[in-house]
Amino acid sequence: MPWAKPTMKTVCKISLPILLVISLLWPSLSIAVTDSATNADQGAGDPQLCANLDGIAKKITNRFTVAQEKLNALQKKRVSAIDEAFKRKEKRLTIAYSAQESARAKSVSQLEQKAKTDNQQEAVNAFKTALDRALGKKREAITVAIADFKDGFTKLAAKRDGDVKELTANFKEAIAKAIASAKTDCSDSKDTTSIQTSLKNALHDARQTFIDGRTKLTSYQDALQSLQSAFKNTWQKAADNVKETLQETRTTLERAFPLSQP
Repeated sequence: MPWAKPTMKTVCKISLPILLVISLLWPSLSIAVTDSATNADQGAGDPQLCANLDGIAKKITNRFTVAQEKLNALQKKRVSAIDEAFKRKEKRLTIAYSAQESARAKSVSQLEQKAKTDNQQEAVNAFKTALDRALGKKREAITVAIADFKDGFTKLAAKRDGDVKELTANFKEAIAKAIASAKTDCSDSKDTTSIQTSLKNALHDARQTFIDGRTKLTSYQDALQSLQSAFKNTWQKAADNVKETLQETRTTLERAFPLSQP
């Protein structure tokens, strides 16, 4: 007795836009960091290095700020898109449940019409009760799984956002310290070549620290995959529980309604 049912694919597609956010979040900002530090190195070779330090700092800050603003706007747009995706998928799931309920009711009604004996009626009632209970538990499990997935993603995104802010703040601080150190060296009338080398090294260190920190953020993809796997496992377990719960009543039903019966 078939009835419509929402598939795992229907709900698991929710996570696909999220993977895009994780994978596309950083390139523009990374490029800005690399270009800024490179250009600053070129500026450091200017004979008027000490006079140009504020200009070097401004160039780095401007490039980084512009890239960061674009990144923030893109992130907000994609988070909004993810929220909408969740709503659409949940709406489709509700529609699928409705179709499932209609098909179930039709199947049970057909069985009730075929029931001629008390034994057959009892078998139909037992099957109907077991089916309602099993499907109810499955829907509850899926509802909890969706809520857990969304909650897990929200917490994951919040933690990642905090790590991103810390990473960018550390980069800006490193740049500020590099410029301040160069200014101090200029005030102490140190050799320009020495100042240039120290500044160049400090800028490279800041850039590399930023890039290394960005690379570590890829661990969030693994965490996201874990959330998705947990959801799939919950869905599959709920489906298996329905089969196990109905197995006994199905057997009783088949005995009550032999295939030879018209």
